[in-house]
Amino acid sequence: MVTGVRQETNSDDASSHGWLDAVMDSAVSAAWKDIYRPQAGVVLHPAALGRLPTRQDVVTTARVLACAVAAGSTDYFVAYVRSIVTEQAARGAPPLAMAAVIAALRRYYAEALPPALAALVLSVLDAGLDAVSRPGPDLSGPVAALVAEGSAEPFTGVEALADALLAGEIDKGRRLLRDAVGAGRPCVEVATGLLQPALYTVGHRWQQRRITVAEEHGATAVAAALLAELFADAPRAAPLGRTALIAGVTGNRHALGPHLVADALDVAGWDARFLGGDASVDAVVAEVDRCRPDLLGLSASMPDQVPAMYRIIRQVRRTFGSAGPRIVIGGLATNHMRALWRWIGADGWSPDATTAVALVGG
Repeated sequence: MVTGVRQETNSDDASSHGWLDAVMDSAVSAAWKDIYRPQAGVVLHPAALGRLPTRQDVVTTARVLACAVAAGSTDYFVAYVRSIVTEQAARGAPPLAMAAVIAALRRYYAEALPPALAALVLSVLDAGLDAVSRPGPDLSGPVAALVAEGSAEPFTGVEALADALLAGEIDKGRRLLRDAVGAGRPCVEVATGLLQPALYTVGHRWQQRRITVAEEHGATAVAAALLAELFADAPRAAPLGRTALIAGVTGNRHALGPHLVADALDVAGWDARFLGGDASVDAVVAEVDRCRPDLLGLSASMPDQVPAMYRIIRQVRRTFGSAGPRIVIGGLATNHMRALWRWIGADGWSPDATTAVALVGG
């Protein structure tokens, strides 16, 4: 059984990942059909499931599985399964949908893969099936507690700021942030302890279907404007002579979080360069080659983006070896799996910009 800490397996990293990538489309198509065949042994009915599995559920699970096998981490796949089950439970959906997806993938891989690799893959899938029905150690923890770790004391006004963002009341949001700065709190601390939790509150309301996706996007746009104002007036530390490259990985179009980290490092004296969101493996590797940063920060907002994060880390390590940058990961998806940085080969993890600056120095 593969463990949570990376170990050597009988299947080479590149070989196992190559096999699973090669059969990915076939696996998804076969599992998708398998889930909805009458004899599948799973009663798929909205009243029983609360939410039917979608094709994207199958795609995401297959990608996470491939990443977990290549990274040598059953615990990563288990943490992913638990995070999805927990999220669906918050919406009133029982875990049968995730169980159906894993079971269908298991049936396909048992027949399609070479025996040694099949045994490895099935052991990971079996651990995921077990995680659906049995509670395990907490690998996530409440997001609010993670954010609070980077602050001297909790902020008040998070709900009020979330309401202002959703209402498009930029003046009210500006006053709340300025009041916090006026009370002696550094702007980075205000951003991570007040603005970031407010955005998480907005996201939580969307997950609960209390707001529309248009309202959530509007709130993010207001927050981006407020963040730009907040850092425009922030005092800068003396240059440290160190360079940081920050990017959202492929699929992560939520650029506000990694942009906040880049701004925080800039204030702390780093030469911080923000590559934007949805950055491909090739784009990140090319930029690392061009600017030779001391630090590479990668952000994933959703669990299905972690495989892309893993591919970037793997390629940077292979391309630059010991001459490569220190790699730190972050983003909401990583906050739900605290040990993820170990599982996918990063050098560290930070839940917010304040902690990131403290972690890397500056």
